[in-house]
Amino acid sequence: MERYEIEFDVRYAYSLENYTETFNRRLHQAITFFQLFFSSIVFASVSGSALYGGVVVILTIVAFIIDPSKKSFEAQRQVLALNNLLNKMDSLSDNELHNEYKSIIKDGSSILGAFKNPAFNRASIRQGSFDAVLSLSTYESIMAWVGGDLPKNNSKTRKAS
Repeated sequence: MERYEIEFDVRYAYSLENYTETFNRRLHQAITFFQLFFSSIVFASVSGSALYGGVVVILTIVAFIIDPSKKSFEAQRQVLALNNLLNKMDSLSDNELHNEYKSIIKDGSSILGAFKNPAFNRASIRQGSFDAVLSLSTYESIMAWVGGDLPKNNSKTRKAS
């Protein structure tokens, strides 16, 4: 593997984990907000309290099953490790860089597929390869925005394969 390929992989993994951390943190905050909101409606005895109580139960089940706070924590750990690698990347040999990268990503968090093309674009832009930027679907653009970063499309973007 060439050095620039390893450096791209590090930037790509960093972008993926960063999107994952931000998305899951925001999802956790949104679920918590709505749990508190609907719980306060039930507590205030507004008509239809049973319906609002059901919404709270559903949100609690979703939060328990998905567990976005745990996913956010795992991704944040990866972001910090990859950021450290990015900061010392220039001082490492190709072999050392490759070995450290492999040791970090073996513990990677679960990534949503919607973040793959935006992360590719972000890594390409950071690497200076503006011609490699892919055109994002509407869904990918929204997910990237919610994930904290929407790389701007360029007039020279190519379609994702």
